[in-house]
Amino acid sequence: MKNRYFAGLLLTFVGLSITLALFIFPKKSTIYPHWIPVKFEWLKAKRTLSNQSRILILAGSNGQFGIDSNELSILTGKKILNLSSHAGLDLGFYRSILKKYLVKDDFVVMPLEFNHYYRQKLTSVHTESMSNWGMAFLDTSAKIDLAKAINFKELFTGRLQYWVKNGVSLEEVRNKIANNNFSPGLGYNWQALTSNGEFIHDLKTKGKALSDSFYGPRGNRMPLSQRFIEQMYLIQNYVEEIGAQLILTYPTTMRNPKFDLQKKEDQNRINDFSKLLSANGFSLHCDPALFHFNREFFFNTVYHLNKQGVIMRTTNLSKCIKNVIDGKSDKIKISETYARVSEQQRKLNESRDVSSTDIYVEKKTYIE
Repeated sequence: MKNRYFAGLLLTFVGLSITLALFIFPKKSTIYPHWIPVKFEWLKAKRTLSNQSRILILAGSNGQFGIDSNELSILTGKKILNLSSHAGLDLGFYRSILKKYLVKDDFVVMPLEFNHYYRQKLTSVHTESMSNWGMAFLDTSAKIDLAKAINFKELFTGRLQYWVKNGVSLEEVRNKIANNNFSPGLGYNWQALTSNGEFIHDLKTKGKALSDSFYGPRGNRMPLSQRFIEQMYLIQNYVEEIGAQLILTYPTTMRNPKFDLQKKEDQNRINDFSKLLSANGFSLHCDPALFHFNREFFFNTVYHLNKQGVIMRTTNLSKCIKNVIDGKSDKIKISETYARVSEQQRKLNESRDVSSTDIYVEKKTYIE
């Protein structure tokens, strides 16, 4: 009887030790790339290069596939740190990453994908993503949140794969980014990363994910999740405590039959969504039509722009950011902005002359 008792204790101890080891040490993802931490390491080295206030971009892949930091820096006159990565990394991760990078007088621009606003809990996609890529960056509360939702099988199989086949070395990824030796056109691939940790693909639109489908806010048809409200409050409060400023804004959206801001019903959906956020203490900045483009300006999903889309999004976002920084109120005139962006797209399609597409700035140079 006594031996069984000690045997039980021993097995329990071994089991807990294995679980803890799997949880603490990073593992290779069975689905997604494991090079993402290298991007954050690289940007961390750049964060103290200037004493001036900076703009931090924080979102999922719509930020990583939709902004040119070099160009945004020229247009705003500020250093840019694009910390965007993948929507599988939850708001708890975003809060944790801010604690490592944010300093006084910074501006935090968050063009969140819409699923963040409605997520009720962490799913296997989020737990796997954060345990693979984000563990080293999570603060204590985010780790506890992850531990509650994690699945032992995911941890074990992922870690086993990591032991069997580690894949590309992190040093290889680091050297690729540092030398700006990127290969556009490879999609969500570490070999396509620019020195700013972004993807800028000068390719034609492809992918079934760009079929005509709805990718917009649900207006007042669905309330914001309690998880979003709680996590966003923590982010907002932390940014204010540091002495920085939060600019919550819209992601890129694709014009399609189910969501087109030319239609009054979809304009109302946007207005209801903005009011819903305001009622919960959050402010949305920028006219959403600024980032609402035709299908040909997307790369392979409705959140991934190609190079031409990046040009427009970066230009339009810079104007909004400057207005917020300068204390100017947002003038949301969706119909007017929609028409202006349509003209912007037409000129870009006709001439491919970047400077002629700019509806806000008289002259600018696009960094190739």
